[in-house]
Formats: sequence, structure tokens, C-alpha cells
Amino acid sequence: MNGAAPRQSLSDTDLWRLHARALTLPRYTFASPQVIEVEPRDGAARQSLQPSLVARIDEVNSQTLVDRTSVQMPANGAPVLTQLVDEEGYLNVRQVPTAPRNDCPL
Repeated sequence: MNGAAPRQSLSDTDLWRLHARALTLPRYTFASPQVIEVEPRDGAARQSLQPSLVARIDEVNSQTLVDRTSVQMPANGAPVLTQLVDEEGYLNVRQVPTAPRNDCPL
């Protein structure tokens, strides 16, 4: 060996780093904002008699924003008061709690 370093094969990780460095992927955005989370989750156990409803909407990966004046949240077919909270590109639509119900037997 005339002073040259011995040849080593590249690992899978090293190969990926070489190829990924030149890779630039386009950012995909949805045409309209997507609902990405709803609480309480379907089938969740131990819910209160009046669970707080929350819908989380992704505006980060969307081409448009939610029209705040058009947001409605029905619960069992009846409209409920909502509170809109912006949180780092996400819109949280929360049900505003009303007075507790007295028609449910314990």
C-alpha cells in the first residue's frame, strides 16, 4: 500500500446522507384546512356528562385559512357557542361550556 488509505465501503446511512443532501422536496399543501383532531375521542371511556368538545384545524399545511365568521359547531344537531383559539398555525374550535344540566339522574 503506497501510503493510500484503505478503501472502505459506505454504510447505508452514509449513502443516504450523500443522496439526501441534494434532495429538495416540494411542500404539499391542502386546498382547504383539514380537521386533524377531535376531542373527546370516539369510544373514549370515563367522559363527563357534559364533555368539552374541541376540534383542531390545521392551517399550516393549507392554501387557505378558515373564515372565522363561518365557524359553527353543532352538538347532537343543536348549535353550541364556540371559542376560536389560534395556536401556532392551528385553529382550535372549543365549545363554550353552558350551565350544567339538571335533567340527568345520577
